[in-house]
Parts: sequence; C-alpha cells; structure tokens
Amino acid sequence: MGAGCSVRRRHLYVAPLAVKRGRAAAAACRRLVRAIVGRDRRRPPGLVRVVLASAVLLGPSVSRDVAAQTRRALLIGINHYERFAPPGGGMPLQVGVGPSGRELITDSLDGAVNDAEAMRDLLRDRFNFDADHIRLLEDTAATREHIISAIGQLVAEAQPGDAVVFYYAGHGSQRVNSGSKPTRYDQTIVPADANTGVFDIRNKELARLFGPLVQKGVTLTLIFDSCHSGAITRGPQARYNERWAAIDPRDAADSVTPPALEDRGALVLSAAQDYETAAETPRDNGDTLSHGLFTSALLSVLRSATPSEPATRIYQQVKAMMQSTGQKQEPVLAGKGRVQQPLLGGGAGGAALGVTTVAVLRPNGPGRVDLQSGLAVGLRVGAELVPFGHRGDSAAVRLRVTEVRGLSESVAMVIRGSADSIRYRPPELFEIDKWAPGPAAGLRVWMPAAGLEQSALAQLTTAFAELRTAGNIEWVEDPTDVPPDSIPLAVLQRGGGGWTLGIAGRVVTTLPQPLTARAIRSGLRQRPGKVRLFVLLPPSTQLATHLELGRGSRNDLVEVVTDRRAADYLLVGRLRGGHVEYAWVRPNASRDMASSSTLPIRGEWWAEEQGRDSLVDEALRLAKVRSWLTMEGPPASGEYPYHLALRDLATGKLITEGSVYDSSWYGLVLRADSAQLGPWVAPRWVYVFGIDRHGKSVLLFPASGAGNVFNRLPRQQGANGFGSAIMQLGKDSLFYITPPFGLDTYVLLTSAEPLPPEALEWDGVMREAGVRGGRGALEDLLLGNSAATRGPTPSVPANWSIERLSILSAPKPVRRGP
Repeated sequence: MGAGCSVRRRHLYVAPLAVKRGRAAAAACRRLVRAIVGRDRRRPPGLVRVVLASAVLLGPSVSRDVAAQTRRALLIGINHYERFAPPGGGMPLQVGVGPSGRELITDSLDGAVNDAEAMRDLLRDRFNFDADHIRLLEDTAATREHIISAIGQLVAEAQPGDAVVFYYAGHGSQRVNSGSKPTRYDQTIVPADANTGVFDIRNKELARLFGPLVQKGVTLTLIFDSCHSGAITRGPQARYNERWAAIDPRDAADSVTPPALEDRGALVLSAAQDYETAAETPRDNGDTLSHGLFTSALLSVLRSATPSEPATRIYQQVKAMMQSTGQKQEPVLAGKGRVQQPLLGGGAGGAALGVTTVAVLRPNGPGRVDLQSGLAVGLRVGAELVPFGHRGDSAAVRLRVTEVRGLSESVAMVIRGSADSIRYRPPELFEIDKWAPGPAAGLRVWMPAAGLEQSALAQLTTAFAELRTAGNIEWVEDPTDVPPDSIPLAVLQRGGGGWTLGIAGRVVTTLPQPLTARAIRSGLRQRPGKVRLFVLLPPSTQLATHLELGRGSRNDLVEVVTDRRAADYLLVGRLRGGHVEYAWVRPNASRDMASSSTLPIRGEWWAEEQGRDSLVDEALRLAKVRSWLTMEGPPASGEYPYHLALRDLATGKLITEGSVYDSSWYGLVLRADSAQLGPWVAPRWVYVFGIDRHGKSVLLFPASGAGNVFNRLPRQQGANGFGSAIMQLGKDSLFYITPPFGLDTYVLLTSAEPLPPEALEWDGVMREAGVRGGRGALEDLLLGNSAATRGPTPSVPANWSIERLSILSAPKPVRRGP
C-alpha cells in the first residue's frame, strides 16, 4: 500500500493507514509539508502546490526505505543471581566461594529489570521498534546458554540494513586470561546462573558472537549498564548497590583477540570507565522505581531527544545528567564512524517516527481507556494526547492522563470527542500534544538523629584532643578535602544509641560508652597503617527543631529521607576550635569530586546559631540548582535543530566537552547539523546561563539586564529558506573564565514564548511564593523551582527545550620548556 498526504483547511491531514510502512511514510510527508508550508503563511500558493506534489511523490519511496529496515533488540536485565544447586544436584550453594572459585553473588540488584523493561517501552513507543522484534530476558531466564542462544537467533534473523540494539543491565566482572596482554584480564557480563560455576560471557566472546552482524552490514548498537571493578569509598559514606561481581580466577588462556566491535562499525555505550563502579540510584525524576544511574540518565535524555540525534550529543547529555549526581562514574562512547550517527540506528528520515506514540489497549469504564505506556516514555498525569497525525485538529478526540501505573501502563479519560471513535483492534496510536512534567526534582537530605548535648560535647572534646597527637591518625576537619590516595578514611558517628566506626562505607565496630580515645584507637587498629579520621556529629535537639524542612512544612521542596543512600546531601556536623559547625555535604564527597560533580560538593560551614536559618536557605538553593541540572524537557520532534557550543576566541575551536581555562575568552554559538536543518525554522526565544561548582548562576545570553532583545532566533533565514548552520550569539555573550574552578554547567533553554531572563541568574534562594498566578503555564514550570514549596505541575505545550553541557574550568596549563 502506498501513502499520500494532503492539506485540509490549512491543517495537515495524514490518512490513518494500518500498515507501519504507510504510517511512517505519512509521518514523513506530514513533517515535510509542515516544515515548508506551516512555517510561513505568506508563501505563494504555487509553491504550496509544488511542495504537496513533491510530498505525495516521496510517499512510496519513503515507505520502501522504511520497510527495508527492521529494527531489532535483545534486552537483558538481571536483579537476582539465584543460589542455584551445583550441577549434578545436591544442596543449594551457601554463602562463600562457589564452584568457580570466586565469591558467590548474594546481593540482589534493585533496578536492572526496571531498566530493561523501560528500554523495551522506549524502543517501542519512541523509536518505532516492533514489539515482535524485541526480546527480553529477565532474571533466571538470562542464563549463559539462553543469552548466547538469543544472540545467535538475532544474528540469524537480522538482514543487511537492519538496526540491532543489544542492552545489558546487571553485574559485570572480569575473568583471568593469561593470553590477554597487558592486563591479563577479560571484561565480562555475568549471567544469572553464574553461581553454578558456568563461565561469564567475556568481551572477546561477545565480539565473536556479534561479528557476523557487522559483516552483514547491520547497524549494531551495544549498551552496557554494568561495571568491571570495585571502588574505594571516601567522605561521609552512603553505600549504593554496585553492578559488579568478584573476579573469576579461572584462566581463560585465550590469546586470540578478535577485532573490537567498535573498530568495525558498531557503536558501544558503557555505563562507566574500566576502573569505576556502575551504581544504582533509588529514584529517577519522578519515577519511584530504582534504576541504574547510567540508564536513568539515558532514559531521560532519549525521552526528549529526537530519534535522529547524533550519538555523541546523546552521550554528552547523559554525561551531564550523571555528573549532577556526584557519583564518580563517567560513561564511555566508542564506535568508528558511528558517533556522529543516531545512537539507535537510522537517519533523519529513518524508521523512527520522531514522536512518542502511545497505543490505546482497551476501554476502562465510561469515558476512560487503558494506555500501553507509562513512566518509561515520560508519560505523566496531566499529559494530553490526540490520535497520531492529528495535532492541531480541533475535531479529533483528546485524552488526558489521569493515572500512571508504573513503567508500562497508564489510564486516560476522554476530554473531547467520543470514546466510541477510538479503535482497539488493532490498537490505535495516539501522540502527546500537551506534555506534563514529573514532580519537581527538589532535594533529598538525610539528617542524623538529634542528640548532641553540651555534656556529651565536653566528653568528646577531651577524647578527640588525645587523638590529635597520635602518629598513625590524621585528623580530618573537612571530609570534602580528602585527597584521592590509598589512605582510608574512617568515620566516627552516632548510630543505634551508641557510636560506630566505619571504614570505606562499612561499619567495622561499635564503640562502648562512654566514648574514650583508647576505645577509638582500638577500633582503628582493625585497619593497619595510617588512617584518616573524621567525626560526624549529629545536630542538637534545638537545631533539629529549627530545621523546618520536609513534608508538611512550608519548605517541602526539600524532602527529609531516612535512608542516606537516597539522599542528595547529608547534614554533617564537625568539631572545630571547640565549636560545632554544620554543613550540607554530598555523600562520599572528596577533593576530586569537584571535577566530576556539577552539584556543589558541600555548602558553607555554619555555627549552630547561624545555621538555624542559613541551613534551610542553603538547602532550598541547592534544590533549585538540582532542579535545573536534572529537568527533563518534552519529547522533541526536531522542529528546532540548534544546539549549544562554546567557541574559543583564540583558536576558533567549538567546544562541547573537555576543559576551558583561566583568563581565556569564549563565546557562545548555536549550531545545527546540516542533515537536521530544514527550511523555515520557527524562531524561538533563546537563553543561556552557566551554573558554577558553587551553585551560582550567571546569565550569559541575552546580556544581563538587557531583557528580551535580539534573542529570538533565527532572526533571518536565507533566500533558499534555510537558516544558518551556525549562529554566533552576539558580542555580549563573550565571557572569560575565573575561579572557582571545577565542573560548570552551561544550560541552553529555548521557548516559543518569552521568559524573564533575570530569573535565570541567582546567588541564593529566591522565594517566589504568591507570584505563580500571574505567569503562563510554561513560565510557572520553568521558574517555579525557585519557590520553597511543591506546587501543581501544569501540562504545557511541547514547544520548548533544555539541554546542558558540562565543561571543566581549570587553571591554565603550565607550559614546560623544550
């Protein structure tokens, strides 16, 4: 069946075709006509007729291209590594060393299955993967044999030109291989039956298994949310689930190294560097389910990115979002000739629809329907949907989401038209017309139980004075200033009615009362050699009473949690000069975190009298910063193709990652990929601001105090109707780098409606309670995170975008002589 398109009453109408090739062709026609006709009402009728004729002629061609490519995926998520019985029967394995000679995997993960299921939904609903071509292996189904068999089936079925995605979430590890030089280890993914003694699947095996796909000419993308090494924890500790299993000591003795897949045309995206851990996070912007830190960021970026977005730009956005967590985890992207192509295969005119589609499954009572999508594709309560291809059609039925039931299901009510007009067999596809954000990101803080009284403080002061003279103990006054070396950090803190001593995030002993220097030294001897010691003091009862934060307070944008693993900041007290001071500190913070975290690693130290108000204000300011660093934009359709880059004025080089240096001058540039730059781009209001490592924001464009002047871009378009591929954001956007040095975030905000630029610049918390009512829905959403309380989140048009660049500012490198 072919496909055509036509214009009716100046609204684009796409005939509802049942087959996918027709849908995609109609979508291509719709985008083409809307791009050329809908952008300029002054266009002459003759040109309109030419455009329509061209679009109709293109329909069958686009359909054939799409039909020639099948998009396939194999997704694996393993939370539980069961204690299987050893081969041959017998009793289940006990905690300890298994048949492989390595420590048994007994700690379950929380988010790996959620990750795989969310990827399935996103591939289906956003990237047009047919559900019949997505295979999901979860938990005990993901054995070594099943994984290898599934890969073999994928290789057998895939045809030249197909796009294939392999995704793995679970434990990673290493296996000894005397034939692998120079490391003598191979990296592995760990199957669910690893405890029985079966081998992990090594990277060399994966290269051999997937090699035939590359040889066929398949577009192959491999994504791994796992890691291959453990880590040393520093700072006030919070232990997270890590996707890492102990090394398999059995020698693979395999000296044959096949060519790396990324050198042969495949694209490989990994959650962490070889020497880092891959952590899980207890939340994802409004999603109460656990996810991998990496996958959480990837899902957020993919939900709002265009399907044709180059992999390198997806990587930069994922990296920026991960850096807002403060975890020492940096993703890795590799792929010869692929990094400038779409992450999941296909091109700007490929099989992906460019919109997020939602299937209507069944009626759910009068005027209500069940939808086959949920949190995985960014569907939230309040979002409004219309039949696919009918945005702007005032007669089309309209749905509003009233309930979201996890990753893959939600409920909507009909707010316009009749539910009887909806088709259920086959399920009718709807698309998001008005987007609803998740709950305000806010901030989660953890506070120790109050109980530091004056009598106990005097006792502690005496004990600590003796410890300061001990030769093997280095006293730490600021845990964020601990250098990244091999000396462990011990943390002494209140817990369970007494004092506990922890090293590298694990409690090593509980100390008897009353606390003495001798008892502390005895506990530290469990770790031979030199030890650093930090004492984390709890708040007094008076201070805890005055910290008005959390649910039920007027400052409920900051949530107080009982599990420190869920916290963005910990309330940390220290003893300095005989006085107690308090600060908000990132979990596991250390000196080198300043170069890997876009959130400030700590706030100011406050004496108790000052801290009663200052700690509350600072928590609200941090909540505001975090909201901007993690805010998720609406699904993009590619209508505004420009992205941010810095320009080094000395060299002319465009910068989207890496470092910028002290006293050097830089400018701001918007650039578009030529393949994505269509005719007659609708102008948007453009704003750029930078957030430094201390959480301060500086408006870079338009100039501070200038208002909305000359920042609606593009201002002019060429004679051929195409805008410029590069737009310099004026001389007023020039800036130079000064301290404080660290990881800075540059935020590009574009909107179809103007915003007050002065609201994007701040030193501290700006409370705007009572100002909400006079603004538009989009302005309420974007600027409402300056308030101290959680307000309602309105549904807004999807005609705005946000993206971030994380770039390290540093002192100028010292030039060495010849």
